[in-house]
This record gives sequence, structure tokens and C-alpha cells, in this order.
Amino acid sequence: MKGILPLGTLFLILGLGALAQEPKTGDFPFSSPVLSDRTYFDGAETLGRVGNEPILKRDILHQMKKFAYMEFIRQRNEAPEPQKAQYSDERFPEFCAQFLASDQFYSQVLDDSIKKLLYYSDYVTTRSKEEVEEQKKNLGKVYDRDYLPSLLKPFGCEKLDEVKKVFSEKLGSSVEQDKRLFIQQTLGDSWLDYSLGNHAYRPTVVELRRWYSAHEILYTEPDQVRWHRMSVLFANHADRDEAMRKIAYMGNAVMVAQSEEQRLRLFERVAAADSEDFLAGKGGDCGWTGREDLNSREIAEALFSEELPIGTLSRVIDDGFGYTIVLVTDRKIRHVKPFYEVQEDVLERMKKERKESQKQKYETDLAERFAVEIYAVSAEERHRMIETARRESESASGRRSAY
Repeated sequence: MKGILPLGTLFLILGLGALAQEPKTGDFPFSSPVLSDRTYFDGAETLGRVGNEPILKRDILHQMKKFAYMEFIRQRNEAPEPQKAQYSDERFPEFCAQFLASDQFYSQVLDDSIKKLLYYSDYVTTRSKEEVEEQKKNLGKVYDRDYLPSLLKPFGCEKLDEVKKVFSEKLGSSVEQDKRLFIQQTLGDSWLDYSLGNHAYRPTVVELRRWYSAHEILYTEPDQVRWHRMSVLFANHADRDEAMRKIAYMGNAVMVAQSEEQRLRLFERVAAADSEDFLAGKGGDCGWTGREDLNSREIAEALFSEELPIGTLSRVIDDGFGYTIVLVTDRKIRHVKPFYEVQEDVLERMKKERKESQKQKYETDLAERFAVEIYAVSAEERHRMIETARRESESASGRRSAY
């Protein structure tokens, strides 16, 4: 078969979301022993190498700045109108400088780049030069047709020319550099999936059921009730007798209902008019609630008691803060979802579990096959790199970052 996979299958596996290739906060760093004691060489354009592939400082900074700009635009879009002025284009250098000065984020992006270069190195040394060039050519077309336009929204742009200006004026890089990284990382990620055989993994029904039985807790639904409440608080009354007279009046007003449906409507009207708790405005509707979500033992016992049928009023409950009457409208007893309902979820979890296990072994094997070098220098050179990155984050007017 020519190439890795047919192009359609390749991108069915990968997806083309706008953030698919971006680093995500919280990802675990690559844990290969080869990299465990590294320090970073930041005084040169080349930070190190993976096999024959160089790790370029400008590629690491490009990815950090790109992520920072997307986060800047996201926060601007979500900010209340009075605060949007804080996210003017002139403020981006200050915002970006915080990302560039983060050792943790820098290490995370570098680690992620090393992993992708390992996958990519395995691909280019396994396939013929002609196949590699063909896939790169196809991916270049995908970048122009699909990926670059997908950056319009996360970059806050309306036209592709504006996206290109973001790269050159805000990030100090170019579309060509971003395309090269996209092709390299996409080939690496697709080769990872292909090498792990996830596209061909099909566990049997027996294996699915065995995993389901071993992880039953994941599919266990707890006890739940849907209910309404009306309350009278002791703090709002001269004594308990006065509070009892009010809650009794409220309960009697509902008891006149002739049907379950009418009883619920009356309960909501009385609760909205006279209840003294924070749910009065919702007619006392508490929605679905689990036993463990309740702070009152007395109310929990009433709600989950078989002695309180659905659709009937409870007795007056004293929870120490006031008197309460509850009305249960539905009840679910703790149960395990049947296998046929969760079979697809079981399959996806098994695939993910298998992938993570195989991925760790695959990465360890790659780190042994391909020399991974990170050049080491002093902390002073690291500091100079941060200062340089800050200067590179200046706005078009030359305004220096305040950070």
C-alpha cells in the first residue's frame, strides 16, 4: 500500500480541529529516561536534536506564542463588554510575555515537540522518500484548504490575509513555518496511531463484557430523587409554634388538591408565595438530587424512604434550622446500567486504555532507537533567552512589555 494510509482514512483518524495541534495545559511531559536530567540550551538557534531532526528554538517560540494568542483572543471574546478594552491588540505583548517567561510551559511545549519528532523520525525512516514527499504534498493542500481557514475564529480574524498578518506581526513567524510544523506533527501523530494499530483494534464481545464487569462502578447510577420543598425558617419567627402554624397552613393549602398533577401545581404556587428558602422563586423545585448531595440527614431519610410515595406530601420535617415539607415527583434506585446501553462507551475506554499503555512502550523504544540530545548550558543563558523572547513580543509600535 502506498503511503501511510489512504488520505481520507488518515484524516478521519486525525481530525482537523483548530486546536488539534496545540499544547494543552495539564498534559504530562515525556518521561523517557533519556530526557530525565536535561537542562535547556537557549543561547543558540538549535536547542538539540531527535535523530537527524533539529529542535529549533524558533519553532518552540512559535508554538508558545501561537497558543498565547489563541488564549488571548478566547479571553477577549468571553470577557464582559466593559472589560474588553483590557484585551486591545496593544496589550498582547504583556499577555504573551507571561507565557514566554513560564519555565513550566516552555518545558511542556519542548517535551511535546520531542515526542512528535520521535514519531516523525520513525515515519520518515520507515517509508520511502517518494511516499514521504507525496504525503507532505497532500498535507500541504489540506493545510491551505482546511487548517488555515480554521484559524480564523481562534485568531479573531475575518479574512485569511488577517491570519497571515497575525503570524508575521503578532507572532514574529510565518504561515510557511506554521505549515511546516503542521505537516511534520500531523505525519507524526498519524504514524503513531498507525503504529499502535488502533484503527484495526476490535475487541470481542467477551472481552468487552469482561472489561464492563471489572469496571462496573463506572456505570453505576446512585440513588436519586426529583423533588420540591417548602420551608419555614426558625430565624424568621418569634418561636417554633409560630413557625409550625405557618408550615401547617402551607401544607393544608396543598392537601386540598384532588390529583397528583394538581397537587404539584398547588405546591409550586404556595412555595413561590410563602416558602422562606432560596428555592422559593423556582416554586421549590430542587431537581434531581443524589443522597450524598443532601446536607440534612432528616430530609434525606424522608426523600429516600419507601414510606413516602411519589406524588404525596411528607410529614413536617424538623432539620434544626426550620420546618420543611417535601414532595417527591420521581425516584431512581441505585442500579448498574445494562451492558447494551454502554457498549460503545466500553469500547472507547478500552481503546484509550490500550493506546496509552502501548504509547508509553512505543515512546520508550523510540527514545532508545533515536538519539535525543538537549544541549546544556548555564542558568544565565536561560535568563537571556527569556529576555530575548520578551523583546520579540514587542508590539508593532515597539512598545516593551511591562512584565
